[in-house]
Amino acid sequence: MGNKSNRRDFIKTIAAAGTGLSIAPFSILKARDSKTVHIGVIGVGSRGSGHVRGLLRLPGVKVPAICDIDKKNAQHTAKIATEEGYPAPELYTRGETDYKRLLARDDLDGV
Repeated sequence: MGNKSNRRDFIKTIAAAGTGLSIAPFSILKARDSKTVHIGVIGVGSRGSGHVRGLLRLPGVKVPAICDIDKKNAQHTAKIATEEGYPAPELYTRGETDYKRLLARDDLDGV
């Protein structure tokens, strides 16, 4: 197989990340020095978009980057952000490995 990624590996990675976010207390997302926390989200189907909605309702949290292999999911979640009064997040929807571009950002405090 080599270094070639497949959908199953992508989904395993996303599931692990989503599980970590869902069990982490939201209090850890609050910065101790009152700075804004920038979170990137990978996988924004129904559960992921719900996480984004919850994150955006926390004071001092912004979601400037969203990744999903389904462009419609990413666009729907970006619309949630703009409806909450935030700038539209940058979307990463170029395929199964586009999450790597999101992870390469240096302006995110967490993913």
